[in-house]
Amino acid sequence: MSDLNEVEPELNLDLTPGKYGAIHPQYHKEVDLANFAALLEPPTSWDQTQGLTNQIGWLGNMYKGDCVEAAEQHGRIFKALISFVNKVITYEPGFRAPHKEFTLADYYGYEAWAGIPGFQPDQGTEPYAYAKYLYEHGDQALAYASVGQAPYTDLTALKAAAVQFRGALLTIGCPPDMQNQFFKGQVLSVSPTNQPNWNEGHGIWLCGFDDATQRAKIATWGTVVWCTYEFLLTCLSGALVFITKEDADAAGVNLAALETAIQQLPNPSPAAAPTTAIGGDIDEFESLLDHVRERIEEEAKNVPGEIKDFMTAIHKVIDAAMNRKTEQELVQLFEIALKLYLKK
Repeated sequence: MSDLNEVEPELNLDLTPGKYGAIHPQYHKEVDLANFAALLEPPTSWDQTQGLTNQIGWLGNMYKGDCVEAAEQHGRIFKALISFVNKVITYEPGFRAPHKEFTLADYYGYEAWAGIPGFQPDQGTEPYAYAKYLYEHGDQALAYASVGQAPYTDLTALKAAAVQFRGALLTIGCPPDMQNQFFKGQVLSVSPTNQPNWNEGHGIWLCGFDDATQRAKIATWGTVVWCTYEFLLTCLSGALVFITKEDADAAGVNLAALETAIQQLPNPSPAAAPTTAIGGDIDEFESLLDHVRERIEEEAKNVPGEIKDFMTAIHKVIDAAMNRKTEQELVQLFEIALKLYLKK
């Protein structure tokens, strides 16, 4: 069980809109779900939230463009949710709710892996590349598959996939009035004058739908809101599901073939390398970072789970930065890791 304060200290209780940050997705037909599983006819309604709404945490998306990472973490919350009664959340045994520190560290780790230059650059996330980043880093051994390709003309396959694989990560182009509708607690909708801006991408989690009202439930900016089916059909730029072995067994997914297809996909092309050179001191910085890594691993054995997750995420960022060997990043990441160790 978990008290609300354990989910994250920054709860969005007043429906404040956050930041965008999804890069327009690059669809790969090689990993489309239709190639690996037969979808069942979806029910007319489905809801995985059990009434859990604005207690899921910002996960950094209040001030950073980590909306794709936050959406994936919100999905983990709902997948692990057993009940929400009298403001007490009960999760599956062993699950710990994510914190913004871990989510942001994963965001920066993805950006370093994708070759985006600079320290904590906050340049947004391409969702399919992020899914491969998670897969390559062995994060819960998740496979993934895309669900169709934009433009979407029908939601049947997406609804079926969400039910069978316990939710879906969506990316959308945001209409100009979306943040205002969100703040007012309105159902997100489109109109002839409120159409998607494809330069304002956003990651959300699909966690429910209702054919009777023609509405879907989505998790975004630390809460759960309704949007119209028309909103999804108009604004969707991509959709994917994360697939565990249990999911694959239940849905009859050819997991071996899917993993082979994922492994054959190219990684993102590296961005231009930073111009700051490390000079002749690279061995010294690497030695310092190796020392910090060893101390972090040692301390992680004796600290609570969420701190351990944060240390693991920082470890990922350090590894990615060391491969790029820029003086500014090595120094700054060393300082972060050292402060983390000293605070314990």
